[in-house]
Amino acid sequence: MGAVKTTAKMLQSQGVNAKWYHAWSKNFPANRLMTPGELISAQARNARWLNTKINQGYKIYDIGIDATRATRSPFYQLERNSLQQRGYPTTVIQR
Repeated sequence: MGAVKTTAKMLQSQGVNAKWYHAWSKNFPANRLMTPGELISAQARNARWLNTKINQGYKIYDIGIDATRATRSPFYQLERNSLQQRGYPTTVIQR
């Protein structure tokens, strides 16, 4: 998520009305993994936010995957799937 925030702030500095999904930290346990139910709820909130931005006509920037991570974020995968299902274009930004 750090790379997402950094990229959004960089875009903002260029005058772009860039936003990023602010996950509810209270729903991300600090000392354990999320339960399957917690993950489903968190992903549903993320999907609602993304769909709102799509419906408002926001330009979606994709910074791609983090090659240093052993596993992909289920949130990134959800976002990619949502965008593909809706046929919504993205703009790729190389980091």
